[in-house]
Amino acid sequence: MTNEPDILTKSGALSFLGRARLRAERQARDGTRVPAGAAGTVVEILGGGQACIVEFVDPVQAVLTVRAEDLTALR
Repeated sequence: MTNEPDILTKSGALSFLGRARLRAERQARDGTRVPAGAAGTVVEILGGGQACIVEFVDPVQAVLTVRAEDLTALR
């Protein structure tokens, strides 16, 4: 688990186990493409809030490390 604080971005606060939306398409290491707009769960906050590990399940299953500025916080 993480002890990192919430990340405050222009789009809101990203938090551990919070929901986030991907701003642009990304590709996972296995080649799976995660489309822009996909929503996932923040499962780890890295580098003092510079990036997050996000788990996506719909429309595809993937786990990505994403820069905080490439995510939009969901409520």
